[in-house]
Amino acid sequence: MKRAWRGKSERRLQARELRENLTRGEQILWSHLRSCALGVKFRQQHPIGGFIADFYAPSLALVIEVDGPIHAETIERDAHRDLSLRLRGVRVLRFFEHDVVERSAIVVHEISTTIHELVGQLSATASSSLFTPKVGVGAPGAPGG
Repeated sequence: MKRAWRGKSERRLQARELRENLTRGEQILWSHLRSCALGVKFRQQHPIGGFIADFYAPSLALVIEVDGPIHAETIERDAHRDLSLRLRGVRVLRFFEHDVVERSAIVVHEISTTIHELVGQLSATASSSLFTPKVGVGAPGAPGG
């Protein structure tokens, strides 16, 4: 038990350190995501599933990653990480640092579109579960009902 706790603690410390040392792209993107600017609360450098996500919206299970030059060398590791998160039901969006810096409006538009898509999916799921017809004894049209 102690070991797992220590691992979580170390990830939290690492996340804090990363928050204090954002890249230029992460700073730009955070200025668009902070304070629920897109209608969703994001956490910055947030531990999730043994990884630290650049940005995470827990209400939508959405991770946004800003990939700098180092990620050219870690493609396989990033693919494994993305798969692991997807298996947990988390959607992952990845953007190159250069694109965030040079084309931030396009990146923010893509994030906003994804947010609206996910919110729509959640709304559809919630409304369909609210109106599930009752079946069985005592339900209208059922035997004994």
